[in-house]
Amino acid sequence: MSSNGSDSEDMPKEESAGKMKQRHFKEKKELEKLIASMRRSCPKKDVLKFQQNEQEIASLVEGLEARHQAEISSLTSSKTDTSNVSHSQIVHPPRQKVTRAQKRRAKSKAINDQYEQSIQSKDEDSSTFVQAQIQELESITKSLHSLSLTIHQVPPDGSCLFHAVIHQILHPVTDELRQRQSTLLESINQFSSQSVDTQHKQTSMSYEMRLMWRLRAFVAHHILNNPEKHPFVTLTEEVSSVSDYCERIRTTGIDCGDLELSEIAKNLNIHIVVHAKQENHHFGEPTSPTLHLTFQEYYLTQGSHYTSTAIMTE
Repeated sequence: MSSNGSDSEDMPKEESAGKMKQRHFKEKKELEKLIASMRRSCPKKDVLKFQQNEQEIASLVEGLEARHQAEISSLTSSKTDTSNVSHSQIVHPPRQKVTRAQKRRAKSKAINDQYEQSIQSKDEDSSTFVQAQIQELESITKSLHSLSLTIHQVPPDGSCLFHAVIHQILHPVTDELRQRQSTLLESINQFSSQSVDTQHKQTSMSYEMRLMWRLRAFVAHHILNNPEKHPFVTLTEEVSSVSDYCERIRTTGIDCGDLELSEIAKNLNIHIVVHAKQENHHFGEPTSPTLHLTFQEYYLTQGSHYTSTAIMTE
C-alpha cells in the first residue's frame, strides 16, 4: 500500500492543456525578446551579417513552432486514449528535432522572401515617382505655354535658384525686364568683392557663373542686414547662427528657397513668378518687371530643382 503511494508521488504529472498554452506563450515571448536583441546587435549596413542573422532567426522560429506543434499533437492524442491508461503507461514522444535540411530551407526561404519584398517595394516607389514626375511636368508646361514660354534647364548643382535668376536677367522674357537689365546687373556687380572673386577665381569660369556667385553674395548681404528676416533662417547643428548661414550662401553651393527669392525680389525691385504643380508662387510687387522660374519637386530622386524659362520658338 505504501509502495503504491510512493510510486504515485514520484511519477511526473501530465501537463494540462492550459499549462501548456501558458508555457508556449512564455516561450514565444522569450524568443521575441531574443530576436529583437539579435536584430539590434546586427550591423544593418553589413549585408552578409544581416542575411546570416535573419537565417538564424528563421531557424529559431521554425524550430520552436515545430516543437510546440508536436507537443500539442501529443496532448490531443493522449486525450483520445482510454481513461484506464495509467500514468506509467504513457510514453511522451521526444521533442521533434529540426533537421539541417529544414534549417537550410528556412534560411533560403527567408532570404528569398526578403529580397523579393525589397525588389517589389523599389519597383512600386519608382513607378509612383515617375508618375508624379510626369504629372508635375505636364502641369508646369501647361502654365508656361499659356504665356508662350518653355522650360530652360540650369545645372542641378545646389545653385539652381541663382542660375535661373541670372539666366532670366541675361535672357529676358519680357520687355520690362529687358529695359531694366543693365540696372539689375549693376546692382549685382556691386558685390564683386575681392573675397568673392578670389575664392571663386577660375580661368574657365564664365561670366554667367561669376554673376551667379555675385548674386549669392548680394542675397547673403541683405539677409544678414535685415533682422526681420532672421527668424526665417533655418539653423542646424552645422549652421548655428544667421551669420554662419549667410556665409554659407556666399561661399558654398548651399540650397536656397523662398527666403532668398523674397530678398532678391525686394532688393532688385522685381517680380518673380515661380511656376509649380499645385499653384504659382509670387515674390515682389506684380507691377515690377517679371521673371518666370519653375520649381520641380520631382525633377530628381535626390531632391527638388529650380529652372529658368525661355520664349517658345516656332
